[in-house]
Amino acid sequence: MALDIYCGSLGRYYAHNWCNIEEQKTKGKEPGIEGERMTELCNLPISAEETGEVVLQWKEYITGQIQAHHNCPVDWAEDLNGDYATDRLSWENFGALIIWALHVEMGRKAPLHRLGEDWDWTKEPVYRKYVDEKDYKPHYSAIITGPQLSLPVDVPFTFTAQCPSGKVIPMASSLRQHEQLLELNEARWKATPEEILSWKETYKDASILEERAKQAYSVYYALSNFCMEHNVPMMLVF
Repeated sequence: MALDIYCGSLGRYYAHNWCNIEEQKTKGKEPGIEGERMTELCNLPISAEETGEVVLQWKEYITGQIQAHHNCPVDWAEDLNGDYATDRLSWENFGALIIWALHVEMGRKAPLHRLGEDWDWTKEPVYRKYVDEKDYKPHYSAIITGPQLSLPVDVPFTFTAQCPSGKVIPMASSLRQHEQLLELNEARWKATPEEILSWKETYKDASILEERAKQAYSVYYALSNFCMEHNVPMMLVF
């Protein structure tokens, strides 16, 4: 199972004015937004401009939801043609990063056993501990909870809310996620930015948890930096 990660304006995302890394091989990075097309925002084809308007209306809604619990500015770039970045992870490597973060925050050493081809990270003991202990509050919450949407807002908590399509999904602050990624590196690896970015290319042994976690971390690190630089959300696309 592949997991695409999109970083850019939500209007551009919902207008389907972007291509994942596989689509870019044939379509390029700019698919164009002329005419009307179906989107999960409604049951009728709508234009990119109308899509953008729906997203802006939702932005007002989510601003109210966030500010009801935490007084902070809620603003990010909404440009239908703004820069975006995307990459892809395997579901297993996505999970490996979560498992690695749980091991680090629980003060445990990473497991030494080899991971089989049918490895299911949701059955790892540290993950079951996190799920089963209802009062457990993860330190690396913006990583471990696997937020589907991370917004560039300065809130200290993760939460669930309706996204523009009306689905209720887990959300987090991309600012906290960025901080926690940096902290996770300092806690165990202390790698330089150059070393971190190289992990995506040097990843080879899928049977080692740390190798999988490093590859996922490298992808997240690069995209998180993009979000910080461009003040845009991050969306996980299942």
